Amino acid sequence: MNDVSVLAEKSLDLVIQHFEVENFNKQIFKDANKENPFDVLIEKLTVVINDLIDYDMGKLLNILYKIDVDERQLKQILSEEKPENIAHEISKLVVEREKQKVLTREKYRD
Repeated sequence: MNDVSVLAEKSLDLVIQHFEVENFNKQIFKDANKENPFDVLIEKLTVVINDLIDYDMGKLLNILYKIDVDERQLKQILSEEKPENIAHEISKLVVEREKQKVLTREKYRD
């Protein structure tokens, strides 16, 4: 397993924890034929975030606060993106933030 795969799996674990999506597991990377596992994660997370935007925006904002997504970037997405692209752009922010957390934890673990 390469470093990108390990980083993607650890990021996935954080996404599962924060978004409480039991149907996500490491199999999503094996089932997809994409080279970049982060693209797969963003694609799957976009569906979840889109549902939260439609049905429970408060819960989504609470999750994003807990994850510590950059508020300035989030406001920019919400105000400037086309409605059909908002969930995808937020997913990219979330995955990038979770990736940063994993890298920081690895750096200071030893």
